[in-house]
Amino acid sequence: MPGFQARLTKMLEGLLYQQLNEEILGLPRGDRRRLVWTSLDAFACAPVTAQPVGYAKCPPAEWVEITAKYLGMPSPALRAFQGQVIHGTTARVDACGDTLTSACLPHDQYASLRHDPIVRLLAAFARDFARTYADVEPYWSIASAVQADPRARAAFAQRHPGQRLRSFVPDVILFLGDMDRLIEVKTIHVNPTWYGSHYRARRAAVNKRAAGLQVVYLRKAARLDEELFGTPAGQSGPIQDKLRSFGPIIPVVSGAFGEVSDAGHQLVDTMAGMGARAWQARLDSPSVQDAKAFLKHHMTMQLGMQGARGNARLLLHRLQFINSCGGR
Repeated sequence: MPGFQARLTKMLEGLLYQQLNEEILGLPRGDRRRLVWTSLDAFACAPVTAQPVGYAKCPPAEWVEITAKYLGMPSPALRAFQGQVIHGTTARVDACGDTLTSACLPHDQYASLRHDPIVRLLAAFARDFARTYADVEPYWSIASAVQADPRARAAFAQRHPGQRLRSFVPDVILFLGDMDRLIEVKTIHVNPTWYGSHYRARRAAVNKRAAGLQVVYLRKAARLDEELFGTPAGQSGPIQDKLRSFGPIIPVVSGAFGEVSDAGHQLVDTMAGMGARAWQARLDSPSVQDAKAFLKHHMTMQLGMQGARGNARLLLHRLQFINSCGGR
């Protein structure tokens, strides 16, 4: 029977997965392995799947931290510092580094290590793979509504002298389908706000973070409309109209284990579909679908590795904030 072996293998793997899933979900809610398991997706598995491709390579110290986090183990780099106070806070270092990576610290490079590389990577995906327009931090996208109105411009200059309208600078704008869309990138770490021990659904933490971004943006827009244009509460002003003209914001959230929100999954799939036909000949693919699958896998591995490396880099960078290391 043609394909019998493949179908049998798939069935057996499905049964083994179901058995493993039940065993892990049966662990106590505070068990780290349970938290990791419910967070994993194709992006979070990139450090394993991408080997030995070049973009999966990283320094030994990073690789050790990535592996420990993937397996739900304590951080090797923090073994000697557990219980130490994090400089500038009252928090103490835990075995996995959750308090260290979640802490709000002065003069830190959080954005450059975790957030900004993901932003640049998404813009590169749009240009190189989807073959479409993309721009990073387009100040003009929302601020143009203020710049076009002299009274609003004067009101903003009076209230915020020498400042720019930083409240509304999306991370990426790209031409998707038939219109410009805005992408907002967020990164989260393990803390009670996002990672609940009771979660059973996949990627619940990153999707929880993504769910509120549209509402937050609309509230900011409403406040600015009232402040700069005198728009009555409950009515839509120029800034809200401008925001809505881009459609719903695409929230790409990268989690503590490298997992990505549902919107990020859909974005990668859409960009792969947009560029598949143009890339088919370059890849010598037998079909457009094969080209799409290649592009999607390539983007998933790169974005997943970026998330994993960003988490490891942040933890290693923040060792200097532990008081026993000297602190600042």
